[in-house]
Amino acid sequence: TAAAAAAAVEPSNSMPTASLETIPDELRSKLLIDFVGKDDIPSLIQLASSSKILQSAVYRDTPALWTTLDFGRLEKEVKERLTDKPLETLLSKVNAGKVTTDLILYGCNGVTGTGIKPLRGSTVLESIDLRFWEGKCSSNHRLPH
Repeated sequence: TAAAAAAAVEPSNSMPTASLETIPDELRSKLLIDFVGKDDIPSLIQLASSSKILQSAVYRDTPALWTTLDFGRLEKEVKERLTDKPLETLLSKVNAGKVTTDLILYGCNGVTGTGIKPLRGSTVLESIDLRFWEGKCSSNHRLPH
């Protein structure tokens, strides 16, 4: 799906193209969500790695993609491999401290907490779900407004 989305916006000699920068943010977000899906974080990351234009479009120009980061929906094997460093990198790239309202790390046992540094000082963050399975931790916090 990410490859199809990348191919759809790559220039072609046979048809006119519009620059992603000329498409309003809301429409750009909708197009990316329709191509990849808002909850498909791995495909969004793969799409962003396919070109500089898509990297900007995915990470910075479409904040609606990153208001809720739900890692709890990922496959168990993917969640188990997630650690603080890639989490911190992603949160920094998407400017999470200014756009992410909900972070769901349910079942991400490799995350110890240092990866959420980019959220420090956030004025938009409302909740973080840190529940682990098998009784390791049970913590779902709603932050005061």
